[in-house]
Amino acid sequence: MQLRLLKNVDWPLMVAVVLLSVLGSLMVSSASASEARYQGLAARQAIWICLGLGVAGALMWMDYQLAARLSRWLYGINLALLSLVLYKGHSIAGSQRWIELGWTQLQPSELAKVLIVITLADLLRRGQETHSPASVLFRAALHVGVPMLLVFAQPDLGTALVFVVLWLGMLWIWGLSRGYLVALAVTGGLLAAGAWHLGVVRDYQRTRLAAFLDPEHDPGGSGYQLLQSQIAIGAGGLWGAGLYRGTQNRLAFIPTQTTDFIFTIAGEELGFVGCMTILALYLFILWRGVAIAAATEDPLGALIATGVLCIFAFQAFINLGMTMRLCPVTGLPLPFVSYGGSSLLTSFMGVGLLQSVSMRRRAIQF
Repeated sequence: MQLRLLKNVDWPLMVAVVLLSVLGSLMVSSASASEARYQGLAARQAIWICLGLGVAGALMWMDYQLAARLSRWLYGINLALLSLVLYKGHSIAGSQRWIELGWTQLQPSELAKVLIVITLADLLRRGQETHSPASVLFRAALHVGVPMLLVFAQPDLGTALVFVVLWLGMLWIWGLSRGYLVALAVTGGLLAAGAWHLGVVRDYQRTRLAAFLDPEHDPGGSGYQLLQSQIAIGAGGLWGAGLYRGTQNRLAFIPTQTTDFIFTIAGEELGFVGCMTILALYLFILWRGVAIAAATEDPLGALIATGVLCIFAFQAFINLGMTMRLCPVTGLPLPFVSYGGSSLLTSFMGVGLLQSVSMRRRAIQF
């Protein structure tokens, strides 16, 4: 039994994830070398990667069906953690997203992504047998909406949008009709417009959108980060300045260069070739994930794989896009690359779930 499962491990996926994590660790090392306050980040990143691999290994050996059977408990834990962070969370730069654990910090909104994938997949699987599409849609909206509002209140608009994307992606794979999806898109647009005009969207979020549209309007303020990011990526040329040699990096012109804007380090120091290597690894990971979702004969496995892929694809697209001024700044980390224990563990949990699905269906045909 163990050997049969081992044969179904998607080893190319694991190799791509490890390569991307190693590149990310190098980027964090370079980004943290120029400032004393960042000393030790690279070593901690390496530790988190090792822990993440262990978590991924544990989840891949655990049958994802077991996780689904615990979905009610997981959903309750999710809501409890998200509520706790609003009550006793640690604040940084006006956002209350972390729980102090003494030696480190936990960001419940990161963990919530994977928990929502598992619990929503179970809800949709059960709803397919016992409820009408309209009833399932309502239940799924309520299921995702409650934790999404708790995350939005932190405030964390980027992660809240991740919930929306995985919700829509999983509903589509579940089989929701095109008419419902169009109605959801129209409703979402109307709600977004209403939120903007009613002041639900906060001032700093409006400022970020304005900076995205015209960063030159306030080059020393709201547009500073985007402009410096473009300069750094553009300065890399074809081959880059070389690791630890980026001027924008060493002179600390780019805020949050170890987390949200880590890709600027790759652009400046590894150049176009390095950036395309990172992009190719993401596309390969997504391709393998799609192959896993398509090959499984279990609807629950397909739903879980789809949810994980939605997280990876959306976060990578938004993060890479905002560093090149293709998307507004939202504060989403780059999976496997940005510094952060909670983000790394969540990404590796997603890989573990993908492998759990892969190991319990027929082998992928290349």
